[in-house]
Amino acid sequence: MDPWQLSVSSVSPLFCLLSRAVGRGSLRQEDVQGLSMDAPVFSSRLLEAEQRSRTRKKLLQVQLDTELLQLEKNAADVTHSFYLNQRFQVVQAFTSHLQDVLKEQSDLRQRLMKPLCHSSLPIQAPLHRCAVEVLHMVVDFIKNLEHHMTSVQSACSVGANMADLNSSVFQVLDQVTQVQNFSKLLLQWKEQHSSLLSENCQ
Repeated sequence: MDPWQLSVSSVSPLFCLLSRAVGRGSLRQEDVQGLSMDAPVFSSRLLEAEQRSRTRKKLLQVQLDTELLQLEKNAADVTHSFYLNQRFQVVQAFTSHLQDVLKEQSDLRQRLMKPLCHSSLPIQAPLHRCAVEVLHMVVDFIKNLEHHMTSVQSACSVGANMADLNSSVFQVLDQVTQVQNFSKLLLQWKEQHSSLLSENCQ
């Protein structure tokens, strides 16, 4: 008995799908008769579609692996043990230096708190006047230091200030020309008005 010739009560969705495919011409009757009911794939087209789907999944997996490898490469200087060991050695050297500084902190504090007059040579009497002048110069320098620093910082904005100055000069020149034109018109009107008055009086 042919397995495709079944009773109406036992018609499966697979049989309906295959009968529609045969009726539309997308499958041949010989292809359908050669298939077994237990086969996982009953069409070469479905097999190709399944293979394409598997290939697409493999391609996506390879792309994902490539992106992960690229991320690992970009973050190698942070996560790789070679670079981490170098940074750890730098941090250890820095901390050991800080420890040495902290050990000598008391000596440094005493040296800084010690007045300079006790640690310097006495100034000879003929040089006292020069020392006072140098101190005045130092005080003046300290007073003018902030002014010089602000002037250096404002040097960066000179270009913008020059552009503003040029635009304001152009505006002033434009207003001057307008005033000159207006004064010429006013003088002409005054001459015409005076000539008319003289003619009326005569």
